[in-house]
Amino acid sequence: MSAPELKSKIISHVQQSQDENLLTEIYNLIQAEVDLNKVYVLTEYEKSMVEEGLNDVREGKTYSSEKANEILREWLKK
Repeated sequence: MSAPELKSKIISHVQQSQDENLLTEIYNLIQAEVDLNKVYVLTEYEKSMVEEGLNDVREGKTYSSEKANEILREWLKK
């Protein structure tokens, strides 16, 4: 089925539907796609934190996934 055909069928179903939950879900799905297309601009603080993380990686200051999970579990116990 082509994109125009799909659009036509979807529009027809949406126009006929009285199911508020279904319409809300369709709206949320469409809104999620719109949100994915937005470009997030980092603040200067966020940029500095990313750079700090990249420097840590270059300097070998990293943890394995297992060790990171262990640290996180300990932190969550506090």
